[in-house]
Amino acid sequence: MKILFLYPKTIFQTWPLATDLSRFVYRYPAVTFPLFASTVSKENEVRIYDDVVDNSSMKEYKKILEWADIIAISLQSAKLLLNCQITLKLIRKINPDAKTIIGGQHPSLNFDFWKDRIGNEVDILVCGEADFTFPRIVKAIKGMDNLEEIPGVSFRKNGELITSPPPIPVDDLDKTPFPDWTKSRIDKYALRFYPKRVLCGSVESSRGCKNACTFCGTSKMWDHKQRFKSAERVLEEIDILVKMGIKELSYVDDNFGGDVERDTEICKKIIERNYNIKWWCFMRADTVLKNPEFIEIAGKSGFSQVVMGFESLAPSRLKKFKKGYDKELSIEQYLTVYQRLRKAGTFVIGQFIIGGINETEEELKTTLENCHLVCDCPTVNYFEPVAGTEDSRKLIESHNLDMIEIHYSIREISSLIESHISKDFYKFNIMNYLSPRSLGKFFSSDIVIRNYYRSIYRSVFKNLTALNPERLRDYFIIHNKKLNTKEKIEKIRSLYLSDGFIESL
Repeated sequence: MKILFLYPKTIFQTWPLATDLSRFVYRYPAVTFPLFASTVSKENEVRIYDDVVDNSSMKEYKKILEWADIIAISLQSAKLLLNCQITLKLIRKINPDAKTIIGGQHPSLNFDFWKDRIGNEVDILVCGEADFTFPRIVKAIKGMDNLEEIPGVSFRKNGELITSPPPIPVDDLDKTPFPDWTKSRIDKYALRFYPKRVLCGSVESSRGCKNACTFCGTSKMWDHKQRFKSAERVLEEIDILVKMGIKELSYVDDNFGGDVERDTEICKKIIERNYNIKWWCFMRADTVLKNPEFIEIAGKSGFSQVVMGFESLAPSRLKKFKKGYDKELSIEQYLTVYQRLRKAGTFVIGQFIIGGINETEEELKTTLENCHLVCDCPTVNYFEPVAGTEDSRKLIESHNLDMIEIHYSIREISSLIESHISKDFYKFNIMNYLSPRSLGKFFSSDIVIRNYYRSIYRSVFKNLTALNPERLRDYFIIHNKKLNTKEKIEKIRSLYLSDGFIESL
């Protein structure tokens, strides 16, 4: 069997800014597909395609889709949904015999959206973990296993929807397979602006999150629990990557530092083994606040960059988001967090959300006026809860939305939040990235800072200069004040999912 693991090509893209800009700025290889690649028997041919680094032409992309017998797609976000559906329709046209499988956060949290599409757009839907079920699915397609007996799968048999019980989460992550990085183009992921190209690898040291942020799908998908690999297992994975020559490492955990004792041990071993690598992760502010010694040791081990979800600097807003702090943090405490990270040599990227349900002008002002004080680079996004979360349901109710308006991330910002917030959003980002302070970092002597800012500007410039008649048409549809949000989405979908458009690719 020829198996293609696929992150679909970006065919639809918003302009002037990309909706999924962060994918092209935080360039790191996902662990999922190298892990699955290691589970299938050796007689299968395996390829991994990731749109972030595989800049193929449409002709080349179609050849890749035609090559495969099985095409497995990972869909994590509504931002990628339309492109996923375009590719699924394209597969049906040019390679109708291929078996398509879809999994990831979006289908796992939004079964109702996908159930009528199973057997039509996609053959098999997988919910939850598939470390041990994916190879069984491949065998079932070959006729060597019974698909109905495999946990967490949905498919149609004689027109009837068959859904098996969800899989039991793996209790010991040390028993999960080691990723097969020989199938991934890890040389393509490293940031482009080093004097010499370096290799970039990823490690999944835990799964899930024990918190309950109302806008985030991670904790909901994993039932508000976080499971950890042992320090020994994590170090084994890092050993493999270091031997391959990686110099950049990303922890893909949603909350690195969730087990401080274990993570301290990992950092100490990295120092002892003299790996001389730089690494980055996602981390919570309270982890830094409560564990200064851990941050100091992490800094010595190469902790060069952190992405931190501050969300808001207004305690009242954090409480509404159910951030999970023992007590909502003050700006002074956030300053302490920032100072500790900078002392450790860590570049701090802060993520903030504005326009949340019933956000007050005072809450908005508190965040926008102070976010530069608590991080090196504040990234402000408008409120866009993951489909299937508590806040997505609240948003539907408060704005009388159709569920389809949550599933597609192609709407005009001011159609869902107050107009003054929309203006503040654009004003902030223009001042943030075009200020002398930010432009100066483009030439920073710190290679981590320099690479990050150059990646942002390169990605923005690339999207700005990619204007074509289709993107200009889409821009006017999305900003047409005579259409409501649902009408805009339906119009865009009808254009990109039409038989005529698929035929033209």
